[in-house]
Amino acid sequence: MDFTTLRDPYVGVIIGLVKHLSDVPEIEKEIEQTIAMAKTHGIDPQKLEHLKSNKRYGFIMDLDTPGHVAQSLVRFLSITGRMECVNTWYETMEKISTEEIRSVTEKYLSSQKKTVVLIKGKTP
Repeated sequence: MDFTTLRDPYVGVIIGLVKHLSDVPEIEKEIEQTIAMAKTHGIDPQKLEHLKSNKRYGFIMDLDTPGHVAQSLVRFLSITGRMECVNTWYETMEKISTEEIRSVTEKYLSSQKKTVVLIKGKTP
């Protein structure tokens, strides 16, 4: 799932890449099973904490050159024009709970609300 920083709400995206077109049904099934599991059981709290840590420290590690600093911060600055929004973003992410994820999954990730797009290249 993509957690892009945007000013306005957008369509959520789940992407799966396959080497062989014949694998698509299995990947779709796996995605559906994962969503169903998240709806009924939520997600593992340790995995959520790992994701939060990965996003936070990954952001910090990307600030290794002036160019990377500019690329990392422009997303935040384009939304609000203020540097404080970086802290707000990560403080908000820290507050996300497994129950909130379960609730959002239940509300938005239903088969009636999905569109599947299959993009394939030339077959050699």
